[in-house]
Amino acid sequence: MAVIVENPDGPVFLGVSPDNPYKHIPSEEDGGDTERVAFGTTVFLIPTRYVDFALQLEKHSYNVRIFSVLDFFMNLFNFIVTGYVASMLISFISLMGYYGALKYDRTRLVGYMFYQILMTIGRYAFLVNALVTHQYNEITYFVLPVMALVQTYITWYVIRFYMMLPNFGTRYTQVE
Repeated sequence: MAVIVENPDGPVFLGVSPDNPYKHIPSEEDGGDTERVAFGTTVFLIPTRYVDFALQLEKHSYNVRIFSVLDFFMNLFNFIVTGYVASMLISFISLMGYYGALKYDRTRLVGYMFYQILMTIGRYAFLVNALVTHQYNEITYFVLPVMALVQTYITWYVIRFYMMLPNFGTRYTQVE
């Protein structure tokens, strides 16, 4: 979550997660406008045009972490209720998504995205099966499409977060 940081010596600047990848943005060669942004306890000079992107990425990271924590607890609850060992193993994929969003780690996010895509396909397959077999009650026919739409939104959100992640390499301008 982004915060405003006030230095006791005077300047006020923006603070974001120390793992936000915008701290690795290459410095401007032409002397463009820059802003001081605190990534944890270290301050970097960031081109002004990228500050908004860093804030948006921070917000999306927070939301993906919430989705993955909810997913973790739902899978854990499913394991407790049904005893399916697969639910316990899938809980670790949700933790991988949480850690990927926390550390902005592309590798872990790809695994979580793949899991979300499979879950979305599974939800729609279950919905189609329910519509074809007609073996469920009326409430199920209301709940299944809602679950499929919510799953689609979560998958879209995780994919969008992954696509927002920049790849700048390792050059950066540390100020303090």
